[in-house]
Amino acid sequence: MLHEKTFPRTVASDSATRWIGHAQTFIAATGVVSSRSDDKKYKKDMLKLHGAGWASAAAMLAYNAYGHDKIARQDTANVLIPVYAVMAGLCAWRGFKEEEDLV
Repeated sequence: MLHEKTFPRTVASDSATRWIGHAQTFIAATGVVSSRSDDKKYKKDMLKLHGAGWASAAAMLAYNAYGHDKIARQDTANVLIPVYAVMAGLCAWRGFKEEEDLV
């Protein structure tokens, strides 16, 4: 996702990319595990937390693509930013929804 000209591919950058993927896998796993809970408040809190995470991911990607350094590819960011924003909105909506029918 980063520009090859600005950040040439190295062993360090490959390692960093793998660690980021590793961390993202654990974050996704928290959502999967929490979805199996019978505690509705816990589920709602996890949805709020994941909504905040998706929103911050959209903001960070926008900054990296269009901010000071422009280190992220803009064509990729143009696709991912709206996806992240939709995920943030859906998670937050279900997390803050007053309805008790959360499955």
